[in-house]
Amino acid sequence: MGGRPTTITVLLLAGLGAIVGGVLPPPVFGQCDTNYYWDDGYGSWFAPDNWYHEVWDPDLEECVDDDTIPGGGDQALVWSGNPYISGVGATCDWLDLHSSIDLLPGGSLSARVESIDGCLVQTGGANTLTDEIWLDSSGIYQLSGDAVVNARRIVAGYAGAGTFVQLGGTTTLTQSQDGTSLIIGAEAGGDGSYQLVAGALSAGGIALVGNRGTGRFIQSGGTTVFGQDEYAVSLLIGVEAGSNGLYQQNAGTNTLAGDLLLGSELGSIGTYELSGSSELYARSAIIAYEGTGTFIQNGGMSTLRIGGWGVSLWIGIQPGSDGRYQQSAGTNTLAGDLYVGDNPGSAGSYELSGTGSLSAAGETIGGYGTGTFIQTSGTNTITEWCLTVGSGPGSHGTYELNGDALFTPCEIVGDAGTGIFTHTGGTNTIADFLTLANQGGSSGQYQLSGSSELYARSAIIGYEGTGTFIQNGGMSTLGIGEWGVSLWIGIQPGSDGRYQQSAGTNTLAGDLYVGDNSGSAGRYELSEDGSLSAHSETIGAGGTGTFIQTGGTNTVAENLILGNTAGADGAYDLSAGSLVVMDDVWVGEEGAGSLLIDGPLATLDTPHLLIGFGSGTGSLSIANAAAEIIVGDLTFGANATFSAVPGSSIHVAGARVQNYSTDENALAGLENLNLICDGHYLALEVAGYDGGPFTEYCADNFVIDTLTVNDIVSLWDDVDNGNRGGTYGWNEALYVNNLVFGPDGILYTNGLHVYVNCEPLTGDHGGHVCYGSGCGDFDHDCDADSADFFDFVSCLSGPDVPIGPECDAGDCDADADVDLTDFAAFQTTFTGGN
Repeated sequence: MGGRPTTITVLLLAGLGAIVGGVLPPPVFGQCDTNYYWDDGYGSWFAPDNWYHEVWDPDLEECVDDDTIPGGGDQALVWSGNPYISGVGATCDWLDLHSSIDLLPGGSLSARVESIDGCLVQTGGANTLTDEIWLDSSGIYQLSGDAVVNARRIVAGYAGAGTFVQLGGTTTLTQSQDGTSLIIGAEAGGDGSYQLVAGALSAGGIALVGNRGTGRFIQSGGTTVFGQDEYAVSLLIGVEAGSNGLYQQNAGTNTLAGDLLLGSELGSIGTYELSGSSELYARSAIIAYEGTGTFIQNGGMSTLRIGGWGVSLWIGIQPGSDGRYQQSAGTNTLAGDLYVGDNPGSAGSYELSGTGSLSAAGETIGGYGTGTFIQTSGTNTITEWCLTVGSGPGSHGTYELNGDALFTPCEIVGDAGTGIFTHTGGTNTIADFLTLANQGGSSGQYQLSGSSELYARSAIIGYEGTGTFIQNGGMSTLGIGEWGVSLWIGIQPGSDGRYQQSAGTNTLAGDLYVGDNSGSAGRYELSEDGSLSAHSETIGAGGTGTFIQTGGTNTVAENLILGNTAGADGAYDLSAGSLVVMDDVWVGEEGAGSLLIDGPLATLDTPHLLIGFGSGTGSLSIANAAAEIIVGDLTFGANATFSAVPGSSIHVAGARVQNYSTDENALAGLENLNLICDGHYLALEVAGYDGGPFTEYCADNFVIDTLTVNDIVSLWDDVDNGNRGGTYGWNEALYVNNLVFGPDGILYTNGLHVYVNCEPLTGDHGGHVCYGSGCGDFDHDCDADSADFFDFVSCLSGPDVPIGPECDAGDCDADADVDLTDFAAFQTTFTGGN
């Protein structure tokens, strides 16, 4: 999108003053003064007595008045007085007016050039020029009624002051040899104005308002048509260095065949003010080509019609340019794109407020220069392409959204340059994706705060560059009801993405990926009152991902994965706040994962916590004993490591505590852990070498510091942890320093040896201990007999049929159902009585 404007016609007008001319050419003298001079007084143009014209009288040998009126080839000079023209046929070659003329209805005047330092009032009739009208030295032309003016060009304010006032009628200008039709404020010191109150102005060539001097076009009604070439500039306001041009339109219609340009050359100033019920139509508008340009829209309708991939509105194009569009009301409709700050060294800004409405095919804020968009209110709608903030290398783009609404198909903040989006109020709705830092070397930042709302299908924080999302408030909703990845932080190799959230809500309908591909780096920082929710979260998908939680809440509907694929590295540091995962927490699936819980206000709640269970490596560290950890099932995989400070605890409220490790040193943290078993019929894997009640086996042997049995716990030895075939038994054993029972606690040893503080477990040990199997023992009397049989049969529902807690005793293989496999196990444990 974007691009460069076509060759700007104004650049071909350099030295325009030399073409237009300097002072008026001197009169041609013969033996007598051949000019026609108006005698002082008020009278008809057609009365010969009102004119003085010399001819040579050969008899008198002197110049005498011939009592005639000017003709088509004559030069008429009106120094004082006031002729009126009420009949048809007033002609001259050059009219030099320093006083006043009244052109009345029914009258006509024709000339090659009219130079007006006085006042020509035309209330009717026709004024036809084969060349142009000059208004200078306070010259005034007033047109009204059904009067008609036809000329090649009007110059108002050449080196002095000149004014054209159109209260009605029709002005038709073709164009001069240099392509211009209207020049207002031609030379330095020139001060020209054109006031269109009613009627029609048609200029077939280029109109210059402030060429080298000061020019004003005030349109309070009527219609204007400028230009006839759609590939050229039709209206230039502020052309050359030192110029100052103003177009003020509060009513009527202004139609340009080609382009509007404000502030053409360095040192020029061009301003357009659009308000009221005005209508402006142009092919495109350039606000500051090399100079200073300002467009102020307080109402009305602006329609710029370049479509497709073209640019409809440039604000600041060339180095040194300074362009500004200020819109507080009305509509600005662009069939093509908006470009703000096009080339290096250019500067442009768009300020949208009040009830202003802007729509464009695409918008680029900071093309290769510096671009700023400030939206305090109003509506900005992008219909086809992206909003790009900081497009090209070296560019700097800023978008500030403080109120109302922005709608766009996609949004790129920092494409190849630097982009900053500050969102403090209003709604930003993105149909597809938000990308921060798209290309390598780019930098993109999004700041969300206050009562602002952000909606997007997905967001990418650091695609190839450095992207930062800072959320201090507001509401971010990504995914909008769709699964898939809603938020990526760091995607491609070399990318660096960061999401910093201290307040507000971030709701992901889909997944969070932090550190997506190999070589990428991503980081999520959640603190204070921030709230994050996602379908699933993968920290270290293929690259390096880090999640730092020092406060707030993180809620995951399905899985949290740390270190997803081979080569990935995912780390989660939970020091405060709440982490709730509805399904699995995988710490090291195929990559490297680590979970550090190091704060007294940290809370972890998940039904499944798996440490190093896949082909990767996983590490769980508890660095603060006050942290609250609640899990359903707890699994230590073969590649797990676990460390904990003394007094640490984990509540297990599910069905299993599994241990696949063969390295007791890797799980040394068990010796500082209080494993609190709250689950009904919890299966607990034993892993220690059964060396009996001897000191050398009561440490560094998968020893658990404290086992707290608050419900029913059944010991299992499903996994060979490398410790079978011990001195005191083939099966592996459980070593604990402390065994604590709750009021409803029951421990089934399943015949496995238990050592408490290096002593064999005997009796009930202050609780309820069954030394046999819990399979089928529904009444918890340490046997499976006929009293349990009918309960078992009522729970026998078949494979993969979920069971309630009342049937847990029938789940002999701990696979969450009661089927024939469980019945076979029940038969082996059926004793008929204690």
